[in-house]
Amino acid sequence: MSLIIKNLNDLRNQYSLLFCDVWGCVHNGIEAFKSADLALTAFRKSGGIVVLLTNAPRPAKAVKRQLDKIGLSDDSYDHIVTAGDAALEFIKKNNLGKKIYHIGPAKDKSFFDTLFSTSGTYGFSLTPLQKADFIVCTGLFNDQTETPENYRSIFTRAKAQKLSMICTNPDVFVDFGEKRLFCAGALALSYKKIGGQVYSFGKPFDEIYNFARKLLRENNVLMNDTEILCIGDGIHTDIKGANNQKIHSLFIANGLEKENLINQDGLLDESKLENFLKEQSEKPDFVIENLK
Repeated sequence: MSLIIKNLNDLRNQYSLLFCDVWGCVHNGIEAFKSADLALTAFRKSGGIVVLLTNAPRPAKAVKRQLDKIGLSDDSYDHIVTAGDAALEFIKKNNLGKKIYHIGPAKDKSFFDTLFSTSGTYGFSLTPLQKADFIVCTGLFNDQTETPENYRSIFTRAKAQKLSMICTNPDVFVDFGEKRLFCAGALALSYKKIGGQVYSFGKPFDEIYNFARKLLRENNVLMNDTEILCIGDGIHTDIKGANNQKIHSLFIANGLEKENLINQDGLLDESKLENFLKEQSEKPDFVIENLK
């Protein structure tokens, strides 16, 4: 069974760099978790490096604005790498066409800023579905009220047009405060089910880790994978991605799986954890109740 730890500092002597998930680990969409902020800040003050590795569909600059708004301190991290960044790099390097149909909320429009460069370098544009060359899915139009079922007719038409989908967030759902909301990954699964072609970016896929390593090299950070610890609350994203990369992982129990792992007193139930992990194909190296 995975080793249960009480504090991130318990592992400080083993790891020098963290790939840390964001939503569910350092905030809940509404406010930053003070204990996580302090733990990451302490890790950095002791000489460690923190990369926030998130499946957010927006570029790093947009994510930083969100983190500033909800109160996460700049002292808690060195770099931000997003699924949106990895997806943008793919779009720019591959000939998918220039006309994009966007599925997602207006707040994600920042994803397209560099694609709509006034210099004409890229020359992409947003179009109605019937004129599109491919789809970019950053989420639901309204994740407060919609489910993947609302997109059946759109996907049927897209499949008939043989449109590929770029999924910029493979998370299926996320907890916004106490409310669970569908993410772009849920729509990608629905499109796949009817035979649609989907390219997904973010954890657990390779591209986001490659993007992070490239960013570190550009900043003269050279480390062996044995010095890296991946932190996250998603078994099928954070932990699977770490295992695929052959990097050690720390699983946050009081996150996406809290209903399965946390007892009525708000504490990690070790027997529930043991049963839960027995059912999972992906196993973390370490488990912690909350990031602290």
